[in-house]
Amino acid sequence: MDAAASPARSRIRLLLRAAVAALIAAMLMLIMGGPALAHSDLVRSDPVDGGGVDGVTRPVTLEFSEELDAGSVSIRLIGSSGFQAQLAPPTTTRTVVVQPLPTLINDRYVLRYVAVASDGHPVDGTISFTVSGSVVGRAGGPAHGQHAAPPTGTAHHVEAAGHPPTHVWAWLVGGAVAIGGSVVAVRWLIGRRRAPMHIGQ
Repeated sequence: MDAAASPARSRIRLLLRAAVAALIAAMLMLIMGGPALAHSDLVRSDPVDGGGVDGVTRPVTLEFSEELDAGSVSIRLIGSSGFQAQLAPPTTTRTVVVQPLPTLINDRYVLRYVAVASDGHPVDGTISFTVSGSVVGRAGGPAHGQHAAPPTGTAHHVEAAGHPPTHVWAWLVGGAVAIGGSVVAVRWLIGRRRAPMHIGQ
């Protein structure tokens, strides 16, 4: 009986070791993929999102959690009527972007930013603020040539801010499948080892 059971026990031990190795490999894959989960986020803005400014006496300042590629930064400022403000190029210093503003009419604006972090990950998002007390007056369309219609054919294809890129989802799904399969295999093997072995007569 011992001679017959020995090959079966050897196979179980080999399968158990393979399952443990797969589990360790899956954990290492998730650990190595950890940096890919990091995203550069907007940590501070002036004006704050949803805030208001009395006239326009300062530029918009955006501060991010990671360093940005200065050449990739693109900013648009759109009023409630859909017209886009003509902006000078922004200034980027490591994690801080400073966007000068023209003289704006009283209106609610959405500032859209698109950039690429130094690690290659896309960054995009919006903040909104309201301008009041402007010397130019109230909203109602372009004023004094300060607005222009939004350009066409300039859409940016980037992952939404706060969502991992596609390859990150591949890491997550692959790691989850590997870990889940390893756990099931280990539990099955443990159950087999506990079950009584029946040797044919």
